[in-house]
Amino acid sequence: MSRDRLEEIKNVNNDIKRFHGEFDHKQADIAKCYFYEKYGSWLIEQAERVQELEEIEQEYVDLNNDFTNMALERKRYLEAKKQIEEKYEYFQDAPSSVSTGLSMAIEILDKALEGESE
Repeated sequence: MSRDRLEEIKNVNNDIKRFHGEFDHKQADIAKCYFYEKYGSWLIEQAERVQELEEIEQEYVDLNNDFTNMALERKRYLEAKKQIEEKYEYFQDAPSSVSTGLSMAIEILDKALEGESE
């Protein structure tokens, strides 16, 4: 139905242009009145609908950006955890304060990563 209506609108609009080109301004004015009466409300509704869809699209874009940023942040956390785990293995034989500190850091990162998935 919308495609047919759009085709009708294009035809009437072409008629208006043709009447103006032929300097038949009275007929052009009649065609404009007909155009507005028949299609004005529908065109306004379509414009509002497009605006709503554009707003929804922007929300999806924003959500996608948020998701991408969260994925990058998670990747940074995982990389930091891996580095700490490597240091932990290296310092395992060191005084207990160093290995305890690294162990606590790993636990903190684990809790932060678990909190993301909840």
